[in-house]
Amino acid sequence: MTEKERKKLYSDLDLLYESGDLCSVENFLTEKAALYAGVNDACLSCLSELGAFYRGLSRYEEALEMFRKAETLIIPLFGDISRENAVNLNNMAGVYRMTGDRDRALEFFLESIHICESLAEKDKYIYASALNNVSLLYQSAGDYEKAERYMRASIKLLEEVPEAKNALVTACSNLSFQLNFLGRQEEAVELLDRSIALFRTLRDRGDHYAAALNGRGVLAAEQGKYAEAGKDFLEALDIIKTRLGQNADYGTTCRNMARMLVKNGEYGKALSYMGEAFETFNRVFGGEHETTKSAARELSEMEKPRARP
Repeated sequence: MTEKERKKLYSDLDLLYESGDLCSVENFLTEKAALYAGVNDACLSCLSELGAFYRGLSRYEEALEMFRKAETLIIPLFGDISRENAVNLNNMAGVYRMTGDRDRALEFFLESIHICESLAEKDKYIYASALNNVSLLYQSAGDYEKAERYMRASIKLLEEVPEAKNALVTACSNLSFQLNFLGRQEEAVELLDRSIALFRTLRDRGDHYAAALNGRGVLAAEQGKYAEAGKDFLEALDIIKTRLGQNADYGTTCRNMARMLVKNGEYGKALSYMGEAFETFNRVFGGEHETTKSAARELSEMEKPRARP
């Protein structure tokens, strides 16, 4: 693939994403992967993009399949100790984190970090991305102090990469959530407000902007600012549904909206959003996943106020 062809590929892909036609995105990438089939960087690019696409839609098994196929091309093309392998390991680890497989996620993240540290010329962006993801892994495990340390290390590296503004703002947004968990709410709110303001200056805000809005909605709900929380949740839901459909993040935002509505005494609306959260988690994770079971318990609990005379 020539540089001109590569630019055309990503330009066409960007336009499809902007249109919101996810079926066309999938078909485009699948066709291009078939067109460039073989041990070459063009096929690798298509497989990596397909993996990221499926991950965004919470189609995790398909995402892992694409990243594993990418790995079979990376080793002969670039070797074990390569930027490309570090990126792919980071991508796979991210999928494992999203499915709740923390042990495997940590294993792959640490391997990605080891490769970054072994490269003659360190890629600060990829290194920072791996640190960011390890931070999120510790956050999901409830170790917020360790999560903060890794996130600050990621931010420090991203500050040295001028073209990484989106990633830097995302990392600052992630840090704000960790500060809130550590009880530093005022600091968290200030940092998150600044992050969202910066997101709005970027042309491509991405789904991380929706995550920031979701997080700010949670903080507002904790402070009893229900109207502000609802506004942020609705904007986040619209962005996620338009860009990626009803994925796991969509379910999480519906659940947060439902919790806020319960606090505000709006049980009918809360049940509707919690029901949508449960249906989304059940479709994405299956009925036996703890996220789905937790949503089912919350839905059952939310039904109780309606039954009272």
